[in-house]
Amino acid sequence: MASYPDAVVTPRAIENRAGVVYDANDTKTLFAEDIENINAEIVAIETDLGLNPEGVFNTVAERLDDLSYDSKTETLTNKTIDQPILKKIKVRLSSGNAYSDNPQINYDDEDIIEFARLQNFTNLSTTPVYILEGGATGAGFFDFCLTNIDGDKATFRICVGVEAGVIWKFLHVLGANCAITESSEGVFAISGLGDGRTYTLTCSTGASQMTLKASSTATGTTKLYCKAVVFGKQI
Repeated sequence: MASYPDAVVTPRAIENRAGVVYDANDTKTLFAEDIENINAEIVAIETDLGLNPEGVFNTVAERLDDLSYDSKTETLTNKTIDQPILKKIKVRLSSGNAYSDNPQINYDDEDIIEFARLQNFTNLSTTPVYILEGGATGAGFFDFCLTNIDGDKATFRICVGVEAGVIWKFLHVLGANCAITESSEGVFAISGLGDGRTYTLTCSTGASQMTLKASSTATGTTKLYCKAVVFGKQI
């Protein structure tokens, strides 16, 4: 009876008969060394895999297939996904380099929406560029990491509240490695990075849209990562 996967096999020691000497060129004789080499390979494989590599699954193949959800591409439109499966899927949004670990989770009458978006801007200029279109109509938290063309990184958070059903109210900012000022409701100036530029992040007060621009053209690649948790309804 096989020892593996509960234990790594311990092969029985084998010896050649008295007077028999191993000859690698002798292809018609089975020597003890041939068996020992095979046994050593089996032990090495079992040791490398570890005990019970199938985990809670029936086979290792099933376990690997379960892990492969992260790399599969699916088009999801108004589909219901079980929570255990949802946690294994990264959903790429329709525009930009974006993914969501939990696109939308329903709790009774409320939706909690989690998404993440990474966008690369080539030669970001003084012309505003959309970074979010559509999204959510509820209160939430937006965490940003802005990387300029010199590799300087600034992180900040925008907290959004709702008043009388109108979104994008009570915006509050926390920042690190940058200075942030709010010139008007939903318009944030981000400065203090090494390139001397001021970046303007504008959040619409009437719809879930955001734009980004620079005070002067940033020749190269500017990156903006955004991760959000929104408590409300998705558009």
